[in-house]
Parts: sequence; C-alpha cells; structure tokens
Amino acid sequence: MSNLYRPEIRRYTLNPDRNALIRKLGIEEDDPDSLEILDDLLAEAVALAVPRAMTRRCEVGAVSGSRVVIGDVEFESIILGNNLKEQKEVIAYVCTAGTEMDAWANGKSDMMDRFWANAINEHALGLAMRQLNRELLGETGAGLLSKMNPGSLEDWPLPQQVPLFRLVGDPETNIGVRLSESFLMIPIKSTSGIMFPTAREFINCTCCPREICPNRRAPYDPHYAAEMKVTCAADPNPCAKE
Repeated sequence: MSNLYRPEIRRYTLNPDRNALIRKLGIEEDDPDSLEILDDLLAEAVALAVPRAMTRRCEVGAVSGSRVVIGDVEFESIILGNNLKEQKEVIAYVCTAGTEMDAWANGKSDMMDRFWANAINEHALGLAMRQLNRELLGETGAGLLSKMNPGSLEDWPLPQQVPLFRLVGDPETNIGVRLSESFLMIPIKSTSGIMFPTAREFINCTCCPREICPNRRAPYDPHYAAEMKVTCAADPNPCAKE
C-alpha cells in the first residue's frame, strides 16, 4: 500500500552500563561478593541477549477529533490526534529485550539472582530503545522524536495495542512479542508506540497526575493536561518501559 512502508527488523548487541546497574541495585563498591555476582550475571546476559525492534514508517491519514488514521489502521485518541494533526509520517515500533533474556531472568531459582537478572533485562530494553531512537533520528533527520505508548494515558488505553501491532506488522513472528488477553506485551520487558518529530518533546508524564511513580520523566502539568483533555491511565505502572 502507498501509505505503508515495509517493516524493518533491527537487532542490537547488549553493552551494559555496569556502573548504572550498580547504582540501580544499590550495590556498595566495597562489597566484592555482590559485585562478583553482578559480573557473573552480566557475562551470562551479554552472551545470550538479542534485543531487537520492529519498526514501520507510515503516512498519517485523516485526523478528526479522536479518530486518527495511520497507514490503513484506525486509532482512537484525542491527544494522539492533537500530536499528529500536522504530521505527514510517523514510525510505529515494538522493541524488546528479547525472549532469550526473559527466559534467562525468570529461570533463576535464587530470589536475589532473579531480581537482579530482571533489572539487567529491563536495562537491556532501555539500551535498545536508546539505540533505536538514535537510529531513527539519523534516518529521519529530525532534531527530536517524541513518542506515545498505548496504556500510558487513559485517552489512549491498552486495547489500542491491537491496532498498533497490526500497523507494525507481525511482531510475534518477527521479534517474538505477542499480546496477552489483557493487552500486555509478552515478554514483559517490551515496549511499543508511535514516534513522531516535534519541536518540543511530548512526554506522557506531563498529562498524568499520579503522585507516586518511579518512572516519572517530567512533572505533571495540569494546564497542559486540561488543554489536551487527557486523564490519567488506569494501568498502575504504565510508563515503566517507555
């Protein structure tokens, strides 16, 4: 179709930031036993990790109120429409730390090992998203890319994952990511959304009044939220994997 480009599959190498993980896990530099455990886990992760992403450039079609057509797929979201009404093209994506990392982390029998392995798994997803963002900035020539993720705001709820996955293509076959009956992604260390160039970065957090959120990236802006007619997400932890 003229308004859809071919999907692209992107694979990445895990190059973990050891110091960032030490800080995240609260490991003391004078605790050699814990550092050895972390290094062993990192060696295992690096050997098996295959973070990957599936992306698709798409033309923006009709935008009217909450109805947004991207490629040949229809979405319902006021704020998505507001963000895309001046856009010609967007990039739909699904990114994951991978099925390999998911099986490895959740296969740990020791509780602490499993907790640390899942932290490394989440770290791998974050690094993959940074690499994807760098690649797309270079490919599009945009100075800044913003993104929206189904489930991060009530205005664009989790069931909108279904049309997003249809737009991207077939993430389950191509990168091993599928949707559960409740529209959550499996493996859980995965993220999806739509990226678009903006002069000022749009961050979901500015429209979410949740007071306690470990993943908040920007303060809540009630005036902006009211302008966009957006309410907070029902998902208790919607931004964990942006």
